[in-house]
Amino acid sequence: MKAAAPIIFNFAPGCQNRHRREAKFWLKVAVAPGIDECWPWTGKRWKNGYGQITISGHTIGTHRFAYFLIYGQIPGGKFVLHDCDNPPCCNPFHLYSGTPKNNTDDCVRRGRARGGRFLGEAHGYAKLSNEDVLAIRTSPDSYSTLAANYGVGKSQIGRIKNNQHWRHL
Repeated sequence: MKAAAPIIFNFAPGCQNRHRREAKFWLKVAVAPGIDECWPWTGKRWKNGYGQITISGHTIGTHRFAYFLIYGQIPGGKFVLHDCDNPPCCNPFHLYSGTPKNNTDDCVRRGRARGGRFLGEAHGYAKLSNEDVLAIRTSPDSYSTLAANYGVGKSQIGRIKNNQHWRHL
């Protein structure tokens, strides 16, 4: 995965625009009491669950902007990683900068990837949960019925029932 290009936020010291931008940003974060709780972004998100915001003509992850607001500029070539493994989280206590290798190592350590692939519900485009797959495997219903109930194709149901997909379960 390619590291995000560094975006230099050009807010002049004491600039009113910065304070308005910060206030507007935090209004869309569901700030929970305590540093251990996730603070999810309630605004627009990408399909993978990460929040997005446009700053100075650049669309970036909200976790990156939250990191910037608390810790300052993101070091060039670095990612902003989550301790909590929750993509919409903007809690600065859950964020830290790291290299692309740190990001990949973290992904594998947490069991979200094997051999460079995201598995099951950890995959950004997964339509089914682990519980859905287990229910499909044990259901006596027809492939057509299951496909309609779960919003996937009959061939996907067949691959799940024949243990060709979701083999990790």
